[in-house]
Amino acid sequence: MLDPHPDLTKAVITGLGWLYLILFVMNAFWTWRSYHKDGAVRLPRYFGGTEAPVAAFWAIYAALLLMLSIAHFTNTSDPEHFLVRLPLGFKNAVDRFIANPSVYFAVSVAVFVAVLTGRRWFAKPTSGWIVLNAALLFLAISMTDWDFRQIVGKPDNVPIVGMLFLVGYFTWLYLHRAVENDDRVAAGRPVREAEHNEKVLVWPDLVYTELICMIAISAVLIFWGIA
Repeated sequence: MLDPHPDLTKAVITGLGWLYLILFVMNAFWTWRSYHKDGAVRLPRYFGGTEAPVAAFWAIYAALLLMLSIAHFTNTSDPEHFLVRLPLGFKNAVDRFIANPSVYFAVSVAVFVAVLTGRRWFAKPTSGWIVLNAALLFLAISMTDWDFRQIVGKPDNVPIVGMLFLVGYFTWLYLHRAVENDDRVAAGRPVREAEHNEKVLVWPDLVYTELICMIAISAVLIFWGIA
């Protein structure tokens, strides 16, 4: 019997292939950046104890993303038996535990405390990039579930998904700047915001800025309504 709501179709698999390809390009760029900035790390003794460039790990990860993308582009003939999909056990665990409001609140508070406690690690650019990759991979693998795909794919919900990523970015930026200012204060230097603040916006400047933003947002909303 034909499933009216299949978790995977040829179009979904191809679309995810493009998403993994974009992730590959993003991490190929990050590999180049890591090669020039991150230096090397010493491997554990059971791996030889030698030094290896951090960029090598990102290169391996980018290569895996490329292979994953190719697998999606070349294996669309039998979506029902496609292996790369959200594990049923994970989905059932989320439905059973995380969907409980009390458990979800407790997990959210625990994550919040963990982020603040380990803010120096989370404030690093590499840490932020790792979290971004984890979020995008979670989004990609979750798109193989029909219910999840219908929720995040609704036109009204697409901006909300984008907003969640923006909130994540600005939260990371806040932590990054906060840690930097803590180090500045400890060193007896002024905070970042106190430097180079000679320019003061006056009322006409703010009016022009608001007008430009209003026109741009209105154009986006009109286009969104027509589409």
